[in-house]
Amino acid sequence: MRFSIPPSPPGTWIRVEDDELPHPLLVRLGLAHDGRLVATGLLIEAEGELVSKDLRLPLARIVGEFAAAASKRTTFKRLWGELLGTLGIEVVWEGGGPAEIPGSTENSDLWLRALLPVPTRTSPIARVRPGRRGHTKEHYEKVATAYRRAQREHPRAPIQALMTELHATEPTVHRWLRTARERGFLKGEQP
Repeated sequence: MRFSIPPSPPGTWIRVEDDELPHPLLVRLGLAHDGRLVATGLLIEAEGELVSKDLRLPLARIVGEFAAAASKRTTFKRLWGELLGTLGIEVVWEGGGPAEIPGSTENSDLWLRALLPVPTRTSPIARVRPGRRGHTKEHYEKVATAYRRAQREHPRAPIQALMTELHATEPTVHRWLRTARERGFLKGEQP
């Protein structure tokens, strides 16, 4: 697969070309709340009509191959130069460019984050399935803290504010608050 950063559309899109793909693609990548690299947008450049067969895309493979390619020094330098070039900034690497990217995931993750957009949706509570025993004690403590903050900042609609902050439905928020109350994290507070 070949990756490049096009001058348009605005934002951090990565052009993906491969002989196995039916059409060139533009993929926007981002980081999930748990740090995984994920596809957050997709544009397909077709010369003619798109059919459903054209939409069967190996997104997981594209994301994986991009992560592998971006961890290589030469590819990283080229992509970073293309990204800054879209802003009209010419890049000249002094001393050969950035140091060799180490194989450790914590350091190479920093290089990868430099190419990706800053996440705009953040939540104090990671959206994960709770498992057999339900959510942890820490989860309900965070819900209680977020609820108290929502009561202060949005006294007329704290539940609505909490739904937005936690990215959850109203019944889910009420259920979490009820459990937080039962566990003693919201003593004496009524909805």
